[in-house]
Amino acid sequence: MKLCFRPSLLGMVLLGSLLLASAKTVASPARTTPELSLPANPRYAFEHIERAGLSTKTVTALLQDRKGFLWIGTQSGLLRFDGTDVATFSREEGLPTGFIDQLLLSPNGTVWVGTASGVAHFDGKRFVTLKLPSPAMSIQPIHQLFAIDKQGGIYIATTDGLLWIDGFDPNHTRLVTSKEGLPRGPIDALYFGSDGVLWFAVGHRLGRLRAPTSRPEILPTGIGRATEATTAILVDGEQKLWVRTSEHLEGFDLGTSQFIMDDAGIPGANEFGGPSFDRQGNLLVPTVNGLFRRVNHHWQAYGEKQGMSSEAVFAALEDREGAIWIGYGGMGLDRWPNPTTWSGWGKSEGLPDNVVWCALRDRQGRLWVGTNKGLAMWNAAAHSWRVWRQGQGLAGSMVRELALAKDGFIWALSYPGGLTRIDPATLQLQEIRIEPANARDPTGMAVAPDNKLWIGNAQYLKAISIEGGKRVFRNINFPSEVRNSTSHPVFSADGVLWTCGRSGISRFDGKHWLHFSAKDGLRSDVVTEIVPAGGNEIWFRYDEALGLGHLRLSGTATSVEHITTLQGLRTDAIYMIGLDHAGNIWTGGDSGVSMIDVQQHISNLTRADGLLWDDISADAFWVEPDGSVMIGTSRGLAQYAPQKAATAEAAHSVPVVVTSARLGNQERLAESNPEARYSQRVFSARFVPLTFREPQRYRCRYRLNDLESEFTETALREVRYPSLSAGSYVFEVSCRLDENEWSEPAKFAFSIRPAWWERWWARVLEAVLLIFVIYLMLRIRTKALEADRKRLEKAVAARSAELAAANRELAEAALTDPLTGIRNRRFFDSMIAADISQTIRAYSDASHSTDHRDLVFYLVDIDHFKEINDVYGHHVGDDALMEMAQRFSRVVRTSDMLIRWGGEEFLIVSRAAERREAQALAARILASVGSEPIDLGSGKSLLRTCSVGWASFPWFRSAPEALSLEEVLTLVDRALYIAKNSGRNQAIGIMAAERDPSDLQGDSSGDELMEVEGRKVRVLHLPGPQGKTETITPNPQTPNVNP
Repeated sequence: MKLCFRPSLLGMVLLGSLLLASAKTVASPARTTPELSLPANPRYAFEHIERAGLSTKTVTALLQDRKGFLWIGTQSGLLRFDGTDVATFSREEGLPTGFIDQLLLSPNGTVWVGTASGVAHFDGKRFVTLKLPSPAMSIQPIHQLFAIDKQGGIYIATTDGLLWIDGFDPNHTRLVTSKEGLPRGPIDALYFGSDGVLWFAVGHRLGRLRAPTSRPEILPTGIGRATEATTAILVDGEQKLWVRTSEHLEGFDLGTSQFIMDDAGIPGANEFGGPSFDRQGNLLVPTVNGLFRRVNHHWQAYGEKQGMSSEAVFAALEDREGAIWIGYGGMGLDRWPNPTTWSGWGKSEGLPDNVVWCALRDRQGRLWVGTNKGLAMWNAAAHSWRVWRQGQGLAGSMVRELALAKDGFIWALSYPGGLTRIDPATLQLQEIRIEPANARDPTGMAVAPDNKLWIGNAQYLKAISIEGGKRVFRNINFPSEVRNSTSHPVFSADGVLWTCGRSGISRFDGKHWLHFSAKDGLRSDVVTEIVPAGGNEIWFRYDEALGLGHLRLSGTATSVEHITTLQGLRTDAIYMIGLDHAGNIWTGGDSGVSMIDVQQHISNLTRADGLLWDDISADAFWVEPDGSVMIGTSRGLAQYAPQKAATAEAAHSVPVVVTSARLGNQERLAESNPEARYSQRVFSARFVPLTFREPQRYRCRYRLNDLESEFTETALREVRYPSLSAGSYVFEVSCRLDENEWSEPAKFAFSIRPAWWERWWARVLEAVLLIFVIYLMLRIRTKALEADRKRLEKAVAARSAELAAANRELAEAALTDPLTGIRNRRFFDSMIAADISQTIRAYSDASHSTDHRDLVFYLVDIDHFKEINDVYGHHVGDDALMEMAQRFSRVVRTSDMLIRWGGEEFLIVSRAAERREAQALAARILASVGSEPIDLGSGKSLLRTCSVGWASFPWFRSAPEALSLEEVLTLVDRALYIAKNSGRNQAIGIMAAERDPSDLQGDSSGDELMEVEGRKVRVLHLPGPQGKTETITPNPQTPNVNP
């Protein structure tokens, strides 16, 4: 909002207007409004019902039951309409015949059908025909062939007389004939009045029966001419008796017992169908020339000119929503919503065009209407519309606005075209040229309190006054911020100027300009209409679908609110805004109108309520002095009379009815709390809000108690629950329109029987069987577990054996040389400790024998073995090593150890040996190698020798722990070294230097003393075989694997 100050010219103009308005308000005497005249022959909004083939039916009778269903009797069956669906009943549903003559509602709400073939009632599922006392008795083929008294007794016009059947006991009957005073001849009509009297017509005589057991009373005055047949009798709310004959309609004065003709212009009776009353007691008479309605003792005729589908009317009924249903011959059914509330006029009633933009009443009470193709005024004296078109003084054909000046002159704004000023006395039209001549046409106008006409568009704002008989144009200055917001000026009742346009809203109070835009809370800067509720409050609309805006000023504070479809508006695309005398705000768009009352409650009115057309023209709103409202539409001018709408308004909360309830495939709606078998545990239901006013706009919510705690909201009209469990259920559904209160719920209770296996005896049997099965399963399971345990134990044992074997294999592999298959050094390390300990114990304990307790270690090296690898390759060398291992295995004992010590070296441990015999094993070792050539494959062989070094443990028998195993092995290695350095092919033994006669056998004179590893030892020499090691000459043809 911006506050702007401008020079005082505009302020003085507007301030003067305000003062003048105040002065006139004080000084002007009260004026009486002339009686309003309305155009003749208005048109109404009739809705033709197209559902389920209704559009071609011939309707013979109409009835609305207590629930709200509309029952439609035709020549080919009975229909029940709920606003959404049509249910059809025929002979298959129990009707005596398809031609329906009469429909009545009994005191308990039961629907009864009268036909020439029988009288039947609806039991909720089908029709049940009353049985007549005698098969020979037949029913008179007339319109009013039966009647129902207050106790439910049925009166039937038969060929034998007047038959009464007790409503509680159909076997209790009474036949009234000429013997009881009934005039001779066929009965023509029966009617039971609200006074508890049965009226009947026989021939041209009228009679009554006060009770089933009383005698008939025949009135002395006859009905019409003797040649006229009576077709219907009725008693209105004033207890006036009406008799419809084939030619006339007569009113019977019970006080004077005289018939009075009151049927001016009404054709004779139809072949079938008859008159009825609306809810105000007005008589509705169907004829072949339309529907005649008696209102305030005058007849009103309605036909095709008023919007009906046909003039061949055979039945009429007003429903509880205030709509009149009209049944036609061969044209089905029309719904006439709110006949006393809405009316209208269009081109067919004399307006220049159907598109109406504006309307007003002048000071003479004449109605003016601006249309797309000219201006019209209702001439009450001539009983016709007077029309002005462009070229007859009208500035333009499209009259968009009308304004009434204080002096009674009428201003018309055409766009395009400009201004026209109309003299109310002479009805002369004067086209007003805007000054300067190049100024664009105004887009809006308003009469100021000082009677000046203000006009505006996006570029200017001007005030026009008549001074000295001349028109004076004054340009109104305004701040730059206000530019483009002056297209539509309007004054509040207290004289404040409001304008709007493409840059927002502006306000001028005679001193200050205020400007409002999107920065102040507007949803758009493009505002197309303003309706002031005062100097500090306006309602406004946009040029796009943004809802209705509401701006209020309080001091320096501005509040902007919006009302949209979320709050209940019919549409957010608003074309029209209006304010009536009661303070209600009206809006209109392309789908009807909405009325917002002072409590902010919103009512939506559409063609279904009687509005002439749902497309509302822009700015087309006028409030009559009596409070009625004129609304322009694209189909004509609609009038709404709210003072007549109290009994005709459609209720916002309508009853909801369950129309179908099926359990399995069976319809169970007519039953009270039905019970279904378990095999029928599928529940489906159809329901409907019983309204004929846009039922599709209602939303419903439902739930199945004991299954659901929350409601489900839906726009559908059916629901299905499959596979329900056994138990009791209550289906509950309610509906509402927009944001109104939910209706009272409709309920349907039912239950599902348990399946046989859910009965108590089945439960007990199930428990016993369950216990037995559990016991049997436990037994089977126990046996299975035992078998599994044994199988697992076997499997574990087998697996353990496999693992042990595998471990042994692994251990064996770890202790065995993979090439030669003899033991490796790891085996030696793992086993020798025990032998050492055993030997030490034997020599340390005097009680033990020391015979054969020595351990003799032989370290053997194949002489010149590297040459085999170098010349013949490692694979030949590997074969030679394996052959050596086999030879050594043959010379050692089983208890001895044969170890591959490394490369071409072998270690032989002679266990439980005597050192004095050590030379013998050394000799066998030398002979095993040097006495036989080594097979090299491919027919080749090679003689090789070996060198052996040996020593015994313990080193000193007297001191077995003097030298350790490692030290002895070192001495063995030194002995091998001596043998290799001494020419190979020999065995060198090392023993302690101290002589022990038992150490060696034979002559030991050849022993040599030397120092080895810092020890003085005896070295024993043993030559090998006399063979000579062959020298290998490399063959140039043979590749050397390791050169």
